[in-house]
Amino acid sequence: MQNIIFDPIKRRNAKQRAQNRAQICAKQDSYFLHKEMSEVLADRLSVTNREFKNIAILFQNGFSAELETIIKNHAKNTNGIFTQIAFPTLGASQHTTDNFAASENLELPSQAYDLIISIFDLHWMNDLPGAFAQINKSLKPDGLFAAVLPSQGTLEALNECLVEAEMQLKSGASMRVDPFPQVRQLGDLLRRANFKLPVADVEQRTIRYSSIKKLVSDLRNVGATHMGQNTNNISKAIWEKALNLYKERYSANDSKLPVEISCTFLSGWKDHASQQKPLKPGAAEHKLSDFLS
Repeated sequence: MQNIIFDPIKRRNAKQRAQNRAQICAKQDSYFLHKEMSEVLADRLSVTNREFKNIAILFQNGFSAELETIIKNHAKNTNGIFTQIAFPTLGASQHTTDNFAASENLELPSQAYDLIISIFDLHWMNDLPGAFAQINKSLKPDGLFAAVLPSQGTLEALNECLVEAEMQLKSGASMRVDPFPQVRQLGDLLRRANFKLPVADVEQRTIRYSSIKKLVSDLRNVGATHMGQNTNNISKAIWEKALNLYKERYSANDSKLPVEISCTFLSGWKDHASQQKPLKPGAAEHKLSDFLS
């Protein structure tokens, strides 16, 4: 049976609250990192020298239109072509916890898209290998999957301080920050899903916050709070203790709190006969010893 790490009800509710906060979120610019990663992803796509006419951006949310505008505008500046962008919803959000393990379905049409993009969403899939396989199936031959996910190291200091504060005050602690995948794991999952020429690399970002309150506000506004199961609310005393630990260990002279985000960029192509293939064993025309003698 599939191991359910992320609570589907929490995920659905968090995303719905983010959708409802869309206007507030825009005013506060809480999704600034989404916008920056959209620009970086579009810049990376520009070097492919390809024309993408049928595109899907996963998933529908309160600022999907803004991300679409960023990507399309960037495409114009780089002579790329991005048209007919679709925003599929997360089909699994309609299911209950009891049957979620068997129904985490992206509901994507088969061989429908030239390009599928995801910006900070797929890491909450309990069945990430299955999600990658569904994305591969939904791409046309020689179609491209391009995504950015938070990976191991993200919010590490925050998690450390929250866990330690809870241990000191309650003699026990719950997971307070979602587990993030390792870069190597993500690259391996691309290969397992039969993506060709898979690439996974990391760009680090350090965001300096004036308070933990502002950090938590941004996370809530974009629907990125903890999605784990069976987690109690954090008391005011634990928050204050965690904040003191954070300040003691990580704050700089300006008293701001540095927050590390590891942004892993993924890309992989749907199989096609025109793609470069590795030589079969024994097909080389020369031996290595010919060049070493």
